Amino acid sequence: PKPEYGSTVDSYNESIDIEYYSLISSKELEISSNESQNKRNINDNNISTIKYLIFGLILIIVSIISYTKVNVSNIHLLSFSQGHMTVGGKAPIASANKTLPAKPTKPSIPTTPPGKVTVEEDQVEVQSTIKTIHPIDTTDFQFGLIRNGYSYVNTKDTQFTYVFLSNYDAVVEPYALNYLWVSSSDESIYYKYKLTSQSDSSKYYEGVTYVNNDQNSVGITVPCNPFDEFVLSYEAYSVSSNELLSSDSNLVVCMYVRREIRTLTAEDLSSTMDAMYELWVHSDEEGKAKYGENFLSSSYMTNFHHFNA
Repeated sequence: PKPEYGSTVDSYNESIDIEYYSLISSKELEISSNESQNKRNINDNNISTIKYLIFGLILIIVSIISYTKVNVSNIHLLSFSQGHMTVGGKAPIASANKTLPAKPTKPSIPTTPPGKVTVEEDQVEVQSTIKTIHPIDTTDFQFGLIRNGYSYVNTKDTQFTYVFLSNYDAVVEPYALNYLWVSSSDESIYYKYKLTSQSDSSKYYEGVTYVNNDQNSVGITVPCNPFDEFVLSYEAYSVSSNELLSSDSNLVVCMYVRREIRTLTAEDLSSTMDAMYELWVHSDEEGKAKYGENFLSSSYMTNFHHFNA
C-alpha cells in the first residue's frame, strides 16, 4: 500500500525518485550528446567522400577528353605493324574500298657461292661464271702520251699549240720518258699500249699504264725526229680478271715541246743549265771537236736568232 504523503517513508522514496530521475536525465543527455556528435562525424565523412567522388569524376572526364584529342590528332599518323598499315596504333581504316599495302620486306641475301646458282622454284641447279665488266665510254674517253713530270699536251687547243697539231691526237717527245695518258680515273682498269712507226712497222715501243699507280706503270723512250708519225694503240684490261675490255688507236707526231724554264722539273732544269753552260764556254771549233759536227755555240745561235728576227 502507498504510504501517506509526508511520512518519512514518502520523503525517502521521493528523494530516491529524484535521484533516480536525475541519473536517468543525465544519462539521456549524455546519450543525446553522443548521438549528435556521431551524426556530425557521419556528415563530415559523407562530405569528404562526396568531395573525393567529385574530384575523381573530374579526373575521369579530363582523361576522356585528353584521350579523345590524342585519337583525333593521330588520325593522320600511320604506322606499320606486323605487315599491316594501322592508324594511331588501332585497326586499319578502309577508305574507298582500297586495300592498304603491306609492309615491304627486305630482300634476302643469297648465300650461294658465286659460280653456282640454285633456282628454288624448279629446284634446278645451273652453273654460271660471274664477271665484272667496266665498259669504257668512248664518247668522252680520251688517250694520248704524256711526258713524265709534266701535264698532258692537248693538241686540239690551238691557242697554246701550233695549228697543224690539230691533225694529230697526241704528241710524243723525243728522247724523253713518256707514258700513256687516259682521261678515265677508274683504277680497276690497266692499259697496255704500243707506239708503232708509220714508216716502218717493225719499229715499235710498248708500255703499261696503271691509273694513279706510277710504280707499276712502264713508260717508253722514243729516239724520233720532229714530224715523225706514229700510231698509238692501247688495250684495256680488268685488273681483277685480266679480261680484255676495249681497244683503240690514234695518230701521234714526234715533237719537241717548248716550255718556260720555271715550269721544268728539277732534273730537266739541271740538264738544261748544264747544256747551256757548254754552249757558252765552247766555241764552234771546240764544241765540234768535243761533241761532234752537230754542236752549235751560243754565238751561232744568237746570230741565227737575230737573222730570223
